[in-house]
Amino acid sequence: MSIITIFATSALLITGRPNEDNTSMMHADSIKPAVKKSDYTFRDGFIGIHYASQQALTPSLKDSDRYNAGFNLQIMSRNLLPVSPFGGYVGLDWGMQFYGKGNKINVQLNTNNGDSGWTRLSTFSMDFFARGHIEYARYKLIPYANFFAGPRFYSTNQRVQSYIPLANTESSDLVNAATSMNFMTGAGAGLRWRITDVVSLDARLDWMSGSNAKIVDLDKSTFNGLSYNLVKKSVSPEYYQVKFGILFNLGNDENYEPAKTTHSTYREPQYIYTQPTYQYYDSISKTWQELPMCPCNCDSSGKKISPTNIRRVTPKAPAKKYESPENNKNQPQNRPPGGSGSSTSPSGAKGAFPGIKPSGSRGKVKS
Repeated sequence: MSIITIFATSALLITGRPNEDNTSMMHADSIKPAVKKSDYTFRDGFIGIHYASQQALTPSLKDSDRYNAGFNLQIMSRNLLPVSPFGGYVGLDWGMQFYGKGNKINVQLNTNNGDSGWTRLSTFSMDFFARGHIEYARYKLIPYANFFAGPRFYSTNQRVQSYIPLANTESSDLVNAATSMNFMTGAGAGLRWRITDVVSLDARLDWMSGSNAKIVDLDKSTFNGLSYNLVKKSVSPEYYQVKFGILFNLGNDENYEPAKTTHSTYREPQYIYTQPTYQYYDSISKTWQELPMCPCNCDSSGKKISPTNIRRVTPKAPAKKYESPENNKNQPQNRPPGGSGSSTSPSGAKGAFPGIKPSGSRGKVKS
């Protein structure tokens, strides 16, 4: 598989499928898995920053015993494994490793005064890896494994610097002396400790090896004045790396809840019938009294009441609830019980019993 194919595949998985339509985007929140108590994966992906200490396993790379160190920046996709509590991610990894510096050599600079200075060589590498990551996030201390592949570029630079600041020219200069490239593959294992919903501490051990590359030997290369005589060695590099870093969650996992439905359904509003109350006019107290039940021809004391002294009080507002259209046919009509035959007015007006004025009158009706 070519390098371009690896990076294109990784970018495609990070950004999502290209043929997602607008409907899928509208309901993206409804298909996200819920965060369970035993699930500490990264839902929307993460970024990581690591310090890396690299040591060579190839004998020809260990002749100087220099300490190699560097850093890595990785950007990972959302979780691609829907089965809790496993997490699967793919992404890109960019990093640099510094392989130390050669000895300083005293030289005479090409200036008008022939100023003195020094020069030396230094080597570094730059990685562009596609990376995969699988973890088991049952607990806050999360074990994981990863694998990676991609090109590594080796570069050797020559630095020239004067011992005293120069007035008419730059006091230092850096030029590239040699560049080479090879292809690296590797795998690693580590532990992630989730401190908060956003931040996790990470410790990792990586092993990697690569194809044949020509690297400058800093100890055997020499200078003739400002000119260098590079000595290169052809090696098949093999390293292990110890990494320590911080991972940052790109989403807010606490806000994810399982959606009950993926599509909203419109339901017609249905009115619920509320039974009206009735009152009768008490000629003794000259007030309207509530009847304990539906209209009758006697009050609570047993005294017969004239029908003209009874009125109905319409409820203020009908209650609403959402019902499916097929249930509408079973709803009772908005009619009072007792067979009175009168229905409530939509405007809230009082009903018309015999001899009773329309709404707005609370006085006794004369017969």
